Amino acid sequence: MSLLSGATTRRRTTTLRVCGAVLGAALIAGASVVGTNTATAATNTPTTNISTGGPIHILLGVGATESQRIASWYFPTNVAQSLEIQETASMTDGVFTDAKRTIAASKAANTAADTSTTDSNTRNIAGIAAQSGYVNAHATISALEPNTSYTYHVGAADGSAWSASYTFTTKSFSGDFDFLFFGDPQIGSSGFTDDDGAGWADTLEYATRTEPDAELLVSGGDQVEHANNEYEWGAFADSSDVLKRYPWASTIGNHDVGGKAYEQHNQVPNSLKVPDFYPGGNSTANSGGDYWYMYKGVLFIDINSNAYTAGSDGSHVNYVRDVINRHGDDAKWTTLVYHHSIYSPADHANDRDNQQRRFDFTRAFSDMGVDLVLQGHDHSYSRSYAIKNGKKANVNEQPAAPEVFSGPGGVIYMTANSASGSKYYDLTTPDATQGGYGADPLDPTGQRHFANSVENQEHVRTFVKVSVTDEKLAIENIRASDCATLNSAVQHGKVDSCGVTLQPTASADPAPIGSTVDQFDLHATLPATTTTLSSSADEQTYRTAKPVTVTATIAGGIGVQQGTVTFKDGAKVLGTAPVKDGAASMTLPSTLAIGKHALTAQFVNADSTYSGTDSTAKAMTVTVEKAPSRTAIKYSGGKATVQVKATGFSVDGTARIYQGSKRLATVTVKDGVVTAKLPLKKGPHKLHAVFAGTSELTTSTSPTISVVIK
Repeated sequence: MSLLSGATTRRRTTTLRVCGAVLGAALIAGASVVGTNTATAATNTPTTNISTGGPIHILLGVGATESQRIASWYFPTNVAQSLEIQETASMTDGVFTDAKRTIAASKAANTAADTSTTDSNTRNIAGIAAQSGYVNAHATISALEPNTSYTYHVGAADGSAWSASYTFTTKSFSGDFDFLFFGDPQIGSSGFTDDDGAGWADTLEYATRTEPDAELLVSGGDQVEHANNEYEWGAFADSSDVLKRYPWASTIGNHDVGGKAYEQHNQVPNSLKVPDFYPGGNSTANSGGDYWYMYKGVLFIDINSNAYTAGSDGSHVNYVRDVINRHGDDAKWTTLVYHHSIYSPADHANDRDNQQRRFDFTRAFSDMGVDLVLQGHDHSYSRSYAIKNGKKANVNEQPAAPEVFSGPGGVIYMTANSASGSKYYDLTTPDATQGGYGADPLDPTGQRHFANSVENQEHVRTFVKVSVTDEKLAIENIRASDCATLNSAVQHGKVDSCGVTLQPTASADPAPIGSTVDQFDLHATLPATTTTLSSSADEQTYRTAKPVTVTATIAGGIGVQQGTVTFKDGAKVLGTAPVKDGAASMTLPSTLAIGKHALTAQFVNADSTYSGTDSTAKAMTVTVEKAPSRTAIKYSGGKATVQVKATGFSVDGTARIYQGSKRLATVTVKDGVVTAKLPLKKGPHKLHAVFAGTSELTTSTSPTISVVIK
């Protein structure tokens, strides 16, 4: 089992402690509670697909913008349907008043025959029955206000059968926000539908409780195992009230597409339902369509990847291009969502249909400036490198890089693992003979596919959090379970292990709930670098043996910066140095002119496409002082000898000889010495010499000597 890049693999068998045969978490139809900030999930009540007389399977779907939601539900009889909604603050003790708004719902008789009584995983449930005579209803809630709590219920328009009430809260309609992305719940896939629903409910509850800034829930597809199994749809929709309080952006998976129940349960905004967007062009028996919506500056485009043959992929590309051409200028980010992971790390890595999509999609998505692609299908986790035209965009991007800039045409492709625990696929070994989908040369084990920066499988439930700002997408894959929590594929022996030994940042096995599988920032623009200049000292002496060293430190950008730094004294180039470990240094010339010097450093990035910008340091001052001189005087035989020394110099100049403050002589020093006649009267004398200095040397005074003339 391959894990994160560089991580040691260690598998272990885990025995789960299970209480009761049914771990299902379903809210019986009509028995929900008013939605609050905490989701509810019953732990012993099995799912139902049969209404007790009121609405069931209520889903609060995403709208065309942040000010809209679309509610969908089933009702057991074909009567007019409506939705009532009111600002929660204006209600009286939770009761709707005349301030409520009533929205007429569209409805249609269900055409999909419920397979709950015939599918192997549900047909033996005690008391199981198939739905019959139900209708699907949909109501669009528009003109919502920001930062407002609303309470709604749905049901018969004559008021004879309302659902329980649910509350949701809008946030600001601009600025930063978080959304959560969930891989295939595929309720029923383990063969134990209620257990799958319990795991799904637990993920939803945990994710929305621990990520309070999340505003939108995005689907990777495969809501259920069997397209028209309403018991599975009940476990999906009703195991928790989260999907009745947060907008759900649904995606059609391969297990959803083969029936009409998906369309009955989900009405999406701006949907285009043409034959090309249905497998085989069959819109009678299948679900299909592509759609888009804009949420706080993010353009989401969701396509039905199940339709890919006979020109369907080309039609999807044309649809995406048209939406981007029309609305891309209003978006700060463009995100595509579809089910089939084209850079699958696991069971579907070499599927022929995925090879076809890799060929059909990647160049087009690069050309159109797509930023992020969210996918499911493979029940494992992966994050690609920035991919441009089907190849790694930045050859220097490292595995599991914490900071990424995709560059022109670069796209990040992500695959989300199971959000319910119903099914996991183990990672597969790359095979270059399968459409060239070989190993990453940066992986010494040869176990990671060339396109992927990270591949992970631990057999625990996870979800992806995306924090959106103008500057970046902060993306994190988070564990929602461990090996001892609701995890039906492990519990029922569908996989033989659970747990992982992490990279050195953690040691727990299995990793704790809430810990991070992978985390990175995707930057909108190339991050700027900064260059700062420092010195080993603020001054040096002229011709010193130990000149000042100046160091340019490079920060920012992405990864460890490489390039060169040019050091200047004003406009004069002093020298260049390569950047190593984020810094470059040079030693100043010992003969730098005496005076103040405004030094600068200009960094030129070796990779100004993906790594970072060039940058220039703010000037700093280094002062060059005159070199120190040392003067000595001797007297003998009526002559005075003055000696002047300075390290690195042969001294020429002028010196004066004093007795006290009285100047006795002025002499010329050459090559550091001068001897001159200096007659003195009998008696004691105290002599000293003063070297006058030069343009390069300081003045200096000798020690005083005592002379006695007899």
